[in-house]
Amino acid sequence: MFGKTAMLSEQMVYPALSNGGLDGRAVCRNNKGPRDRGKEINYQTATGDGHVKKICIAFLLSALLPFHLYAACVEGDCRNGSGRLESEDGRVYEGWFKDGYLWGDGKLILPDGLTYTGQFVRGKLNGIGTLESPDGRRYEGQFRDGVIDGQGILAADDFEYDGEFSLGRFHGQGTLVYADGRRYEGEFRNNIIEGRGKLDYGDGTGFEGFFRNGRPHGQGVRMYILSLIHISEPTRPY
Repeated sequence: MFGKTAMLSEQMVYPALSNGGLDGRAVCRNNKGPRDRGKEINYQTATGDGHVKKICIAFLLSALLPFHLYAACVEGDCRNGSGRLESEDGRVYEGWFKDGYLWGDGKLILPDGLTYTGQFVRGKLNGIGTLESPDGRRYEGQFRDGVIDGQGILAADDFEYDGEFSLGRFHGQGTLVYADGRRYEGEFRNNIIEGRGKLDYGDGTGFEGFFRNGRPHGQGVRMYILSLIHISEPTRPY
């Protein structure tokens, strides 16, 4: 996921938003002033190098801990209105508040450069928003109760996923495209290709049908490249 804990890793990671990022009320002090030939490409582990690397799309936002550690309302109305809140650890929120909660449209910046711009409800990321990391990874779509959930687009240097998420994972209908040309469109379940779909290896070969645990399974149609071979007859001496 984003930041130090947001990388594609070999360990499946679940979203940890600590009750939505800012946990409840804002306690303020009012400061005036490659594909691998001969092998199936498993999109559960699809790196193309044979190594098991799960597609980790659960953005660990455990850094979004409560502002209970003391935060200063440096501008505006951080109780019921629009204001700017700064914490001692470097987090900055600018946007709307209701009953002391982050509530409405706002922007949250973490010390490591991770930025969320979008909607909050009762201190949690909730609604439509955009999550961006300094290294260019970006998620744009729906959040629910502080977790990536619903329709969205997750983009990184080596892949892009456009589809449905559940609890931070690819789940439902979606399209996964890799920089090397591989493309899968179809069903996902708990972050793994599962169900009906179409897999294109990017070289003219592919499979359309049913998948189980990230691999073609059961009925389907395989696509191959047919090469035309020309056989010449030996020339006769004159």
